[in-house]
Amino acid sequence: MGPPQGGYGYRKSGGDKFGPPVRTMYRLRVENLSTRCSWQDLKDFMRQAGEVTFADAHHRRPNEGVIEFRSYSDMKKALERLDGKEVNGRKIRLVEDRAESWAKRSSSRSRSR
Repeated sequence: MGPPQGGYGYRKSGGDKFGPPVRTMYRLRVENLSTRCSWQDLKDFMRQAGEVTFADAHHRRPNEGVIEFRSYSDMKKALERLDGKEVNGRKIRLVEDRAESWAKRSSSRSRSR
């Protein structure tokens, strides 16, 4: 089976240099997202700060998205430079999404038999 088709941080095209989404611990929650903003728009906007590995918009909650970066420094740069900026007519709020609880849940599941 091949990589996922479209949605949630992945674009399929012939010359695309970006592969399938990679989940990381360097995650920001994006609040006050315009309903017109897709995950692709969000990912493109956040690339100003660094390498984006995953983007999602309106999946968990309306007007909220998630963005993940390759490195901690890219995530911090986004938080410092892009918090309060306008995307599709709305000022977004970026909140560091602590991935420790997500990581603990993953590791505890892998230990159980």
